[in-house]
Amino acid sequence: MLRKHFLLSCNGEITIPCVSCVLLVRPKTQCEQHRDSLRRGDGDVPLIGAFIPQCDEEGQYRPQQCHGSTGHCWCVDSRGQERAGTRTPPGAPTINCDEPGKKHASLNRSSVLFLYNI
Repeated sequence: MLRKHFLLSCNGEITIPCVSCVLLVRPKTQCEQHRDSLRRGDGDVPLIGAFIPQCDEEGQYRPQQCHGSTGHCWCVDSRGQERAGTRTPPGAPTINCDEPGKKHASLNRSSVLFLYNI
């Protein structure tokens, strides 16, 4: 009995029988390798308290990185290295990483308390 294997094309249609097919996958970027190295093997759950870098859709470091456990944020270069003078503490307006001299306008907890006289 001859078995036929079919391949779904990019537009979702079934194509002709395929004997061997190659799935093209781009290699992982530095950011993706860094992020994946910090995850445990059991279901890709990150280590508690560890900083996990954020990568964009193309696998590059996002210009602004934030540590989920500490609340600190900072700007990074294309290699993921922190740019000097860009780290902000929790609750402070974050630096605009596209224009490092400017801060994003955002309300933190103390600003909200002041506005509402709480």
